[in-house]
Amino acid sequence: MAEWTVVTSRKRKTEKTPVTSNPETEIPETELPEPGIQDNGPTKLCHPNERYTATDDKNIYLELDDRYLSYRMGWPRLPPLPLRNSSRDAHLWISDPDTIISQVGALFKSCPITWLGAGFTYRTPYNLATVRHGLDDHHTFLVLVEYPRKEQLGVVCRLIVEICKILMQQADTRYTYIEVIDHRATPELRSYAIEPGHQFWSRQELIRETVMQEIVKQGQACLRVEIMRRGLFQWERRALCPVTVVVSTLTADDEVWRKVIIPRARRRLDGILKDVMVKVLQGADDGSAVW
Repeated sequence: MAEWTVVTSRKRKTEKTPVTSNPETEIPETELPEPGIQDNGPTKLCHPNERYTATDDKNIYLELDDRYLSYRMGWPRLPPLPLRNSSRDAHLWISDPDTIISQVGALFKSCPITWLGAGFTYRTPYNLATVRHGLDDHHTFLVLVEYPRKEQLGVVCRLIVEICKILMQQADTRYTYIEVIDHRATPELRSYAIEPGHQFWSRQELIRETVMQEIVKQGQACLRVEIMRRGLFQWERRALCPVTVVVSTLTADDEVWRKVIIPRARRRLDGILKDVMVKVLQGADDGSAVW
């Protein structure tokens, strides 16, 4: 079970600077392009997010995470789940964390999205080999919300753009990750066994074989493959959680999963059983699968 604590900032001053809502911070209803930054080749960086340098709305939008999850979005491309969460000292080197949190809270007042809190934290993978130079590379401004209907996800994108512009005003948060995640997905999505009598059972081997074929074609390996209902809903509404093929691998952050394996597997699965999802999770560096 992943550790989960969200701690907003501790006060660094005896008086908290008041922040009022500003109409200029309301999210603009602008037409935005498809997210996903173009890869221009390797660059020598001091921080992994230094390649993301946009300061205007449209270009920030191009740099948003492009995993297209309905319960988790952010800036820039986010590491794959699951992640460890540690809030200890994550706010201490931020010059005015309370003001940032207040400004972000004001953004949500004019949106159809329920804001449950925010704070600075470190979001690190269970696969410790992927932790680059230390915790600073995983510094994250984490926002807990209840995600709206799928057709309203554009509102989340515009919120992230506005949050990004707030963080870019300070040098010490310029490269901080922004992660907006549904509180029901923390520390992890809910998983349920597929009920007896579901048509999945007559096709389970074909579904598993289809996904494994696409994995092998791309020269990838996995630690574990399971098929279950997986989603945001509690037991009483578990039927709303889609049938999902869950793959745990050490290479979950490789683009081949997102760009090749998952799309191809989904297309083939549609001909076997409609609405089957494929999710890839980051495995641990000790060879174990993390759920």
